[in-house]
Amino acid sequence: MTNETDEFAHIKEENFGSGSGIAYGFKDLDEFYRYLARKEQQANERMLDIQRRMITCEDEQWYVNISVPMQELFIAGEAWSLRHARQSELESYGVETVSGLNDEQKAEFNASIRLMRDARNRGYIFGKSYSIIEPRGELGSTHVSCMWPINEAAFNEAREQMWRPDLLSNEASPNLRRALYRAFVMLRGGR
Repeated sequence: MTNETDEFAHIKEENFGSGSGIAYGFKDLDEFYRYLARKEQQANERMLDIQRRMITCEDEQWYVNISVPMQELFIAGEAWSLRHARQSELESYGVETVSGLNDEQKAEFNASIRLMRDARNRGYIFGKSYSIIEPRGELGSTHVSCMWPINEAAFNEAREQMWRPDLLSNEASPNLRRALYRAFVMLRGGR
């Protein structure tokens, strides 16, 4: 599939479904970064209010990833507050407070927190994602346009079910089925 915009008409895109894919054929690194900025802008324009609120929320949140077909790979995650991300970053240094860091570590820590804050302002939330492939979770950032919020009880039930792709079946509780159904409708464009 070829991109429709004039600037990127020569870029080849292969869509793997539900927003996942690959793009290639960039003339240089600058063009690649302009392309990424455009894709980020498009993702931000697709955000619904319920997703936009996830960016400013100060509490822990849970979500299902709607960028991949849930019947093939069910991904759920913890969307960390900046406070949680900050504490996790400190723990990675083996300390409880910034005062336990040396000057070099403080500089690294502050830079990391600045990057997380900037990413969050652009729509990316740091946290931990889980699936049948990564049942113990994988740290990283996910754009909120790929997230659909679920409650903690639905998340915990999905964890108990070991992140199985067949969670849309009748085995799941009404709470989890309702949360997944809403995400499924969102995935299909039923905003």
